[in-house]
Amino acid sequence: DHNPSTDRTVSFSRDFPDVATLQPKEEAGRVLAPTDANGVVTVSVTAKATATPVRVRAQVVDDPTLSTVSNALAINAGLPTQNAFSFSASTYNPDGWSRDGTESDIRVQLNDRFGNPVPDGTVISFVAEGASVIPAKCSTASGVCTTKFVTSNYRPADGRVTVLAYAQGEESFVDADGNQQYTAGESFGDLGKVFVDANENNAMDLATGEFVAGSDANSQWDGNTYVRVSRRFVLADASRPPRLQPGLCTSGTTPVASGL
Repeated sequence: DHNPSTDRTVSFSRDFPDVATLQPKEEAGRVLAPTDANGVVTVSVTAKATATPVRVRAQVVDDPTLSTVSNALAINAGLPTQNAFSFSASTYNPDGWSRDGTESDIRVQLNDRFGNPVPDGTVISFVAEGASVIPAKCSTASGVCTTKFVTSNYRPADGRVTVLAYAQGEESFVDADGNQQYTAGESFGDLGKVFVDANENNAMDLATGEFVAGSDANSQWDGNTYVRVSRRFVLADASRPPRLQPGLCTSGTTPVASGL
């Protein structure tokens, strides 16, 4: 049996000093802390902005031959960024104009500005102009979550249904000085409010009842805002017979069958 080594001062430091901080009370790049009655001492590591592996070294101050290093820690999961928000569907033209319950699988993927998947459990919410998204939210695992577009009423007169997906994240920017964080003067995408562009005029129209969330664009980079993507689904009607439309081919004009 070995007795615990109590009240020994241990120095903690990082192999890459600028990528994280140590707590409590880091000074000159290290933390000094005493062992407790069980011979144990702990520190915490707080990430900065750079995605990187990092190790922490522990060394007994009065006997430098007693030292060890931690397993590699990974700093790699940040907030979703706008230009790394992906939304895809198995079909954007489901048979749903006169049929309820036709499904299209929706897949959403969120990455941070380093191209890494966002933390598991990041929530994406959905709002649909018509039909349904079931469930209306999903949580990421390895940066990905899935849900379904399901045909039902309400059906817009033109059969075009806008679906909006949004989550808490940050505005994308160009890291011109390479310091891994936004610096005043760097270009960025000023997002503004989230809305469902039901009339497809690329503008927010409260009078038409378009869903709105978030804050107005403010000409400042926001590290906590709504990132978003919208897609349009077109409700097909397989109950209608195909109709002939004139088409062009190399031998002349020949009627070509086309279904709606």
